[in-house]
Amino acid sequence: MIGFLRGKIIYKTPTQIIIETNGVGFLVNIPLSTYYIIDKREEVELFIYTKVREDQIALYGFAHLEEKEIFEKLITISGIGPKAALALLSGLSIDELYDAIERQDARRLSRIPGIGNKTSERIVLEMRDKIKKREEKVVVSLISSKNDELRMDLVNALINLGYNNNEAKNAAEKVLLSCSTDDFAVLLKESLKMLMR
Repeated sequence: MIGFLRGKIIYKTPTQIIIETNGVGFLVNIPLSTYYIIDKREEVELFIYTKVREDQIALYGFAHLEEKEIFEKLITISGIGPKAALALLSGLSIDELYDAIERQDARRLSRIPGIGNKTSERIVLEMRDKIKKREEKVVVSLISSKNDELRMDLVNALINLGYNNNEAKNAAEKVLLSCSTDDFAVLLKESLKMLMR
């Protein structure tokens, strides 16, 4: 099973991209939330859900691990296939989806194209037990909620300055968690201070 892909984007629409990895092009279905994140990029890293049927293998890609986890929970609900799950993740942010489920606001979910009243009520009922209270995620998820592009730029800049991959990643992650700014120069300066301690 494919769980993660990194490569060059050679084709892109709001619902699908083709990622070229080692000479192979993978067609990946994506939600709009992921499209907005990767829109200006030439290369991408995606968490992948692989669906295998007798006549087809389909890949679904997500910029954040949390989105993939929610997608996997959604498709376990009767009547919710990958297409409907992607529609939900395209029409609502993760926070909005959690909020609607916790408030049992089926009407909000039914506004998403392809999600009827009965389906939205089923989602609220079944997902409420699956998500319970939203817990704080591990560092990786917290970082992924920041600007992923900034993180990659920081890591690359630190590697170019002579730090190894692990040092660069750790410093970038700590700085992105502790600083509220998205000014690259400030973040790089803080990363260097941290590494020189």
